[in-house]
Amino acid sequence: MNLPTRTSRKQKGEKTYLCIMELITTIYQKEIAFTLSCYDRLILTGSIPELSYAGGMTGYLYNKGVRIFDYPRFAEPVKEKIRANIEQKAHEQGVSIEFIRKSGERKYH
Repeated sequence: MNLPTRTSRKQKGEKTYLCIMELITTIYQKEIAFTLSCYDRLILTGSIPELSYAGGMTGYLYNKGVRIFDYPRFAEPVKEKIRANIEQKAHEQGVSIEFIRKSGERKYH
């Protein structure tokens, strides 16, 4: 996937830093139906097309040498690493996280 980017170089001493910055709304402008300002939470969802059907996922796991029934054990370290990273970033920014356990449930206060 080729994403549009804007680059700039900044000199600091003898080191050169490369910054790539682009708004997510610009990158995904064709997929975004509208934008909403002044929100207090984000619910992000997505999928990987190659893994979004049984045959694709089975083929992926087979190529990794993982039996389909061993998937939960295979995925656990990745899930925990993602969760720990998100919790650390939220803590650094002073943001609280509220886990939603049911897929159809929304937390409105």
